[in-house]
Amino acid sequence: SYYGHVDLEKGTPHLEAAQVILEQDAPDSAGLAYVYVALSTVCMHRREVGKGLDYAQRALAIAERLNSRPVIANGLIFAGQQLALKGQWRQGFDYIERGWKIADEDNLPFVAFIGVSFRGVTSLMGRRDPQDAKRWLRRELERPRMASASLTRQMLLGMFVDAHIVAGEMAEARKLVDPG
Repeated sequence: SYYGHVDLEKGTPHLEAAQVILEQDAPDSAGLAYVYVALSTVCMHRREVGKGLDYAQRALAIAERLNSRPVIANGLIFAGQQLALKGQWRQGFDYIERGWKIADEDNLPFVAFIGVSFRGVTSLMGRRDPQDAKRWLRRELERPRMASASLTRQMLLGMFVDAHIVAGEMAEARKLVDPG
């Protein structure tokens, strides 16, 4: 699996096998934390929020023991998304904000993108708050790192267009789709 293509049937057994091995051989490793993040993602796709939150919290606990900022950022963002999916908006969004801030400070572009994507989509579709979604998306789109990130930039621009449409700002949405 990779971003934009998720094959749960093929990928999940590999993650579960890695989990068993790493829990035995490297229980406090960044590798195990990233496996937990990946399993949290699987749970998100399967709408198993409680289980996904558990995996994300396990990843975050390992990250904090390791004092690894990249792993902490991932753990916060995925735990935050799972909390938001449970309806715990304030705590979930706080976690995502904290994770995004680390990703921004440490120049972790894909981690920042994931945080903004989660926050933007959840604000837009979960809370029906296009203004919050636009604020987050605009902030990331204005970052210099986005100038050379054509795929992620296009994905965020698509979400930005959606936020304008939900807000009833059709003229702004059209400008983004057809700037000429």
